[in-house]
Order: sequence, then structure tokens, then C-alpha cells
Amino acid sequence: MAMLPTRYYQIGGYQGHYKDIPDTLAQKFVGSNPDGVDLVLGIRPSGASYVLISQAQTEKIFGRPSYGSFWPAERFISLSPIHFATAEELATKLKAMTSKRTNKNEPRDRSKANTTYTTGGDGPSDKGTARAAFEHQRVLFRLCRREQFEPAHYALQPSPRLCETRVIALTYNLWTLDLRPLRDRMSDPFLLDFGWTEFTLPTASREFTATSSKHFVIEERRTLHNPRVVRSVFQNGSTENIIRSALDAQVQRLFAQLDPAQPILLFVHNEQATRAVLASLGVDTIQWKSGISDLLYRGADRAQRDPYNDRDRDRRQHEHNSWRDRGGYYPSRSRSPRRAADDRGRPRSPPPAPRRAAVHFVDVREMYLTLKDIVSTKDSINTNAIDLGIKLPQCTMVNNRGTDGQKPPAWLCWCAGNESRVLGQMWNTMVSDRTIDEQRIFRWSSELDTPLGGASTASTDALQATAEDDDEENFDPNDAVVPMGQAGGSASGAQGGAGQPAPEWDSDSDSDWD
Repeated sequence: MAMLPTRYYQIGGYQGHYKDIPDTLAQKFVGSNPDGVDLVLGIRPSGASYVLISQAQTEKIFGRPSYGSFWPAERFISLSPIHFATAEELATKLKAMTSKRTNKNEPRDRSKANTTYTTGGDGPSDKGTARAAFEHQRVLFRLCRREQFEPAHYALQPSPRLCETRVIALTYNLWTLDLRPLRDRMSDPFLLDFGWTEFTLPTASREFTATSSKHFVIEERRTLHNPRVVRSVFQNGSTENIIRSALDAQVQRLFAQLDPAQPILLFVHNEQATRAVLASLGVDTIQWKSGISDLLYRGADRAQRDPYNDRDRDRRQHEHNSWRDRGGYYPSRSRSPRRAADDRGRPRSPPPAPRRAAVHFVDVREMYLTLKDIVSTKDSINTNAIDLGIKLPQCTMVNNRGTDGQKPPAWLCWCAGNESRVLGQMWNTMVSDRTIDEQRIFRWSSELDTPLGGASTASTDALQATAEDDDEENFDPNDAVVPMGQAGGSASGAQGGAGQPAPEWDSDSDSDWD
């Protein structure tokens, strides 16, 4: 990952460059500007976040560039836009980032916003990677929408054709009563159906749009069902019954002739589980990458400048000396061992360029769990979508027998074709909204009972589902538990909860599928 060389100044917080009480700093940067202020949110490898301003932005706000110490872009693993409409909003953010130094022998950021992320040190962490990956998706959305967005402010080096990237949301449903050993279930998952939807990324004049969807039902398993849920009719086309061996060819054709110069964003609901399913279908995903950082910070058409180009290296050394003399910060580099005398004259050869991936996984489930700051083993596409405020497709049962005249709520229905569209909607609603911490507070402030940055006790099981009609008002999502076996698909296999068992929906008849 190579970011565009950009200098940042931290506003308040631990080791900040602009130091003052939050209210004073907020007035300095926002004042009475009716449009508020656009700044930069930087996330460290640990997951800690800070409010930054780029050198170009300081010129815009103050009419002159800032000098003195700064942070280089490489200090952060994501740099994304954050907007403050008023000075009060910025002051509130800065107060949460004010560090409380209670242990001088252990210097670290102890602010309410970041102490959770710095307890293990300042090094890389899974939380940091996930939080940065979430913000990368927000950056992609705004880059494509061109919402008064200056890529240089966020150290971006995107490919000019990034927003033409092909997007595929892929989903499936497994048989939850499969009792084979885990090794067998991982190597040959018991698929009931499989689906995908292709989308186009948004532009300045076009919304994020679904263009086509496919849905396949495994013919020899069509009499199998998962307890307490029903199969729904595919809403966006015709379902194709297909034998299991023929599904391999269909999926392999989807990923045929991959070209790193024209990558694919693959939306999934649990990357690890989806890799296993694709492997069972004969699709090699070893070279595919997680996340899109390489697409944002190293454009496919750009020259490999860092740090092997002699002219560029000399420029960096000149900047290092200049800023060091001014007392500024420039990232230090460890000294390399002195080379032998007979080796000094040999030119240095650049290492081979890293292989670019043709497919980049975007784990929408991980985005949701990271946004809400929870760990869950009882979630599905449908339950997570409801929690994000998404209206699920109308549940039209393949067969109405056994329902006693009741209509099941949409979250208890499964169809991989429908779920693939819902997965895209989940991505869109998260990336088009606020930054990760502000969005969590906005969406679930009434549920969160721990400080910002702490692990919430809120659970995806506590859903506030909106009734589709009077029949659905009798169903409470809290009464059902969804096992992780269906991480890649819908709420197939939902079990009755402790409060009240979910109804037994009958869908095991051959006639259900005809």
C-alpha cells in the first residue's frame, strides 16, 4: 500500500499538533461558518482514530500553510472525510479524544474514544484493520460520487477506472441439519441454493444500482429444508433448478478470464465461509485479496515510484533534511547494514512488483459487526439488514401449506437470489452515511450502554423489526436465534428462542418446488 505523500496536522487529542481546550479548537476551525468544516479522520493500525487536517486544507481555512511537525500519511491505515456541521459537533468529538494520562510509566492514548484500541499497544490489530476497511468503503463511495471530494486530501492514488469496477454480491444457503464432521462440511458445504447480483458503483448522476440477478436451487436437494423458516420465491427473475455438479460450471464461468487491470469487488457475508464454498465449487481464491486498500492507494496505471526511483528518493531526502532542520517530524528509517566495499558500486535492483489481485473481497457482515462494535454468532443477512433499517423483499412462499393462514415475516424467509440484492443494500446504506463512530451513535445510541470505542453489549438478536402488515405484528425477531452455519445466507435454520418458539413452517414437500 503506497499513499500519496501528504502532510497532516492532528487537531487535539493524544500527541496533537493543535493544542487547546476542545471548545477553543472547535471555534478556531469552524467558527461561524454556516457550511461547517470538512476534515480528515485518520485511523491508526491499532484502531485508534484522530481528527486531522491536511496541509492543503490549512491553506484553505487559514490562508497560509502550516509549518512545523506533522504526521505523514503512512502513519495511518485509512484517511477518510469527516464533516462537522457546527463548532459544537467538533468540540464534542475532540472532548471524546482528550487523553487522560493516569500512568506516566505507560504512555498511551487513554481517551474515551481510543483507550480500548490502545490497551494492547500501538501496533496492528484486527480491530484496526476492520475499522480502516470500513472507512475505505466510505472513501470509495465518495470518490465515485464526486461529492466535493479532493483525493489528494486523503492521500489517495486510485486507478482512473476504479469507479468502473465490476461489483458482484454473492450469497448462498446451507442445510443447517448437516451433522457431518466439520472438515467435511468445510470441504464440501451442503448447499441448498446459490445466488448473485451484479451492481454498478454510484456516480455523480447515478445511484448504486443492481443490474442483474441469478438464483440457482440444487435439484437433488430440493426436498430438504431448514427448520422454522421458509423458502421464498425469487423476486428478480426465474429460479433455475440445477444439479450440484452443474453449479460448479456456472460459478466458474462467473469468474472466468479475470484481469487484475479490471478487478472485481466481491460482496460477501462472511469471507472465510465464502472462500470455503467457492473452493468446493472449484474456484481458486488464494490470490484474491481482502479489502480494497490496494485499489485506493496504488493505482493500476501508476508508475512504481516509491522508493526505488532515484530522483524521487533524492527529493524525499531533501524534504527530510529541510523539515528536520525546522524541528519538524519526518518518519525515521532504521539504518541499513553497511555494504561491503566491492558491492557499493552495484546499482540497486527494484524488487518485483507485487501481484495485483483480480478479485477483492468486501465482507459486508464484518462491516456491520465492526460498525456496531459487537461480536455475534447469531446473525444473518436478513437480521443484520433489518438492524440497518433496510426493508426486506416481500416474503412470497413457494407453497402456503402449513401456515394456518398466517404470513411469515420477511426475515424468516430465505432465497439466495433475494439476499444477494439485500447484501448490496446493506453495503450502500453503511458507506453512504457518517464515519464509523458517528454512524454507530446515530443508528444505535439508545442501545449502546458503553463509552464510544468500547465493546458494546448490544446484540444483533435485539432487533426492532418494522411490521410489513398486521399479520407480521405477531412475530418478534427476538424470539428466534440464527446459527452461524448460515453466515453466507439468510436466516435459514432459525430456532425458537427462550421466549416463544417460532412457528413450524412446512416446506419439505416435493410439490413446494414445482
